[in-house]
Amino acid sequence: MDTRMTYCSHCGASDASFHDEECPRFQDPEACDRDLFDSLLTGSVKPVKSDGGSSSYYFLPKWATELRHVISYKGMSFARGNIFKACYRLGEKDGTDIKYDINKMRLFLDDLEEMYERGERV
Repeated sequence: MDTRMTYCSHCGASDASFHDEECPRFQDPEACDRDLFDSLLTGSVKPVKSDGGSSSYYFLPKWATELRHVISYKGMSFARGNIFKACYRLGEKDGTDIKYDINKMRLFLDDLEEMYERGERV
């Protein structure tokens, strides 16, 4: 018996009762993205239970082909987006070294902490 978790490619649901073409949102695949975006804007994102394996929060919309798409899709703040980009390119930016990216991440982590303490969306 296959015990691996399966996920709907449209909404990331791990509910075994529907997947892919059976997904209630199959006729409108962008609805899943709109729902997530709306929840990010309102701050009503619900944590996803994880067993340490792949979880729905790691799935990307089919249209995401660059980091900027992922940053927008997840509704990242400027600081969070810059941390994400610096982590992704660590040591690969011409004319800089790894220390540059680490310093950039540290600067924006400080920003995130300040935003969090002020009660802002991070």
